[in-house]
Amino acid sequence: MNEWIRTKERLPVEGDNVLLYVNDGRDKYITFGYIFSYDEEVFVFCTFGDEYIDESKVPYWMPLPESPEKKRYIIVSQGIKIAEFDNKEEAEAVVKKENEEFYKYQQECLDKGEPYADTEIFMYEEACGEIEESEDENA
Repeated sequence: MNEWIRTKERLPVEGDNVLLYVNDGRDKYITFGYIFSYDEEVFVFCTFGDEYIDESKVPYWMPLPESPEKKRYIIVSQGIKIAEFDNKEEAEAVVKKENEEFYKYQQECLDKGEPYADTEIFMYEEACGEIEESEDENA
């Protein structure tokens, strides 16, 4: 289970939606939004209320829990989908192997002073809309 994290100790990854514990001096509540910094200033945007909240009123945050939806792991190269996996570890292994080969090819081209095609591959997660069933639901 996730624990509340003090905003003064660590901020979440910029742009990630998180749970926010707000204490505005009058009310205390939990909402969600994201925290970001700009020009050494910290900003908190509350997604639910579509408003900015003073950072000093958000002493804690917590990552959102994982979605119960099944995920697919999509591998792309040059913006083109080249493979899809249900298993994250399999997808990561393919990315690692293919990129090791690409980096070797890239270095060979650089050593020879030749141009090379940028075929580095990337992986991203995509929710597929199906809810994962727990073992209890199948009984």
